[in-house]
Amino acid sequence: MYLLKTLLVMLLFCSPVYAADKDDRAAELFSIVKCPTCAGQSVKESDTPAAKNIKSYIRAQIDAGASNEEIFASLSDTYGADVISRPKLSLSTSLLWLLPAALGLYVLIKARCYFCISRK
Repeated sequence: MYLLKTLLVMLLFCSPVYAADKDDRAAELFSIVKCPTCAGQSVKESDTPAAKNIKSYIRAQIDAGASNEEIFASLSDTYGADVISRPKLSLSTSLLWLLPAALGLYVLIKARCYFCISRK
């Protein structure tokens, strides 16, 4: 009986509230997807016909049960990869993040060695 109560409590706390969850998910996707006709605006900020079409498409895809990745892939195929403001992690994008960090680490090590030698 204790196990059944525990499972029931876990289900209650872990189950999503679907209406609010869908609206929150749609709002998050609206802020990630860029408007194809507006410079530098997300679909959430834009009221152009293209943005309205994308918003209705995203809502329909969420209702159909599509994942975020499926929605992004479909929008990228239609409007190009630039429509997504968060690029996929790939070798080239990971190098953009790792090279400055590696360079910073190199500079810190060299500076430490320089100051250690100059103390002697």
